[in-house]
Amino acid sequence: RDAERQATKAKTSQKKNQVEPAKFDEVARPITRLLQSPTTISRAEQLMVMWATCARPGCTLQLKKEDVAVVGVNGLRVVFRRGKAQQLMKRPLPIHTNIPSAWAQPLRDLLARTAVGQFLWPFPTAMARGLGTKALSDDLRTTNPLLRARSIRRGALRHMAAAGVPEETLLMFSGH
Repeated sequence: RDAERQATKAKTSQKKNQVEPAKFDEVARPITRLLQSPTTISRAEQLMVMWATCARPGCTLQLKKEDVAVVGVNGLRVVFRRGKAQQLMKRPLPIHTNIPSAWAQPLRDLLARTAVGQFLWPFPTAMARGLGTKALSDDLRTTNPLLRARSIRRGALRHMAAAGVPEETLLMFSGH
């Protein structure tokens, strides 16, 4: 009987912690809305980078100006030098990807207003990163109440897999 209760409890807690993967439009809609206000543009820019690189929120919050470049019309180059992805790989993790062309200019603007050596987003401490991640989760929940910041990573990887991206590339983007 105790074993049965423990199995039920484990199954229930597993469902609670499961992350709902975001779909592209569930990320793009909050981005479009957030770009409309000067006070929320930075959250839109972070969501763009998270989706494009399949990155964890904490990893994107530790990016500095020199870690990111918009290349050409819609190319994005990001080198993760800090955060969990880098710690797991034990070396910087470079990501080269394409972004929707509408995202290129806001990211160029972000880079233009950030000094070399500065974080792109003002959340350099663990406590501040937690608050920033909560704000991103709240933004995503405007399109789907089941989403949270971690949903972007899972959804972006699924989106890439459905588009036929090779497994080797998916593993690179996921930091494995």
